[in-house]
Amino acid sequence: APPDQREGIAQAGWAAALGLFINGEYGDQGPLQEQALLSEEPLPPEVQALQAIARKDTTEARRLLAIPGSMMTPTWKQRPQWWCYKVPLAAEAHFLLHDYATTVDLLKDFEPAQFNLGTLDVRWGLAGRVRLLRAMAFEKLGKIEEAKAEYRSVLAQWETADQSLQPFISEARLRLARVSGTG
Repeated sequence: APPDQREGIAQAGWAAALGLFINGEYGDQGPLQEQALLSEEPLPPEVQALQAIARKDTTEARRLLAIPGSMMTPTWKQRPQWWCYKVPLAAEAHFLLHDYATTVDLLKDFEPAQFNLGTLDVRWGLAGRVRLLRAMAFEKLGKIEEAKAEYRSVLAQWETADQSLQPFISEARLRLARVSGTG
């Protein structure tokens, strides 16, 4: 893209690059690298932490997760909807680092009652994955009743979901059966 058009493209494309990275289970970093080049700025620390985990560099991931949000570049602070992604990404990184208590703590307020009903709020699209992540963290912490409730919430939310969500639904069913002693 011509230099005078890059900022607008970067503003529009960051969520797609992030989605490709997350849904590829952190293997495909190409879209994120393109995003960083296009925007001419580093990716947020939470995304860099997930990249570090993908490289098996947990020391770097922990360092990145310790960076305060105030240290983010001004552009990322202003990106539409970024703050809705920030918490789930940080929580997922903490989960992958086996820091389950921090995972649960980060996600405690990520509830539909807090979401906006009057405008586009991307948290609605993230709620199922957040519930699944929170359920898995509760399970790891031995909080079985809380885990069951979260797994049931995932299944209730996605009861009529399309095929693309089937891996998450299957995971929730399998884990619910296991913690319930039926699987």
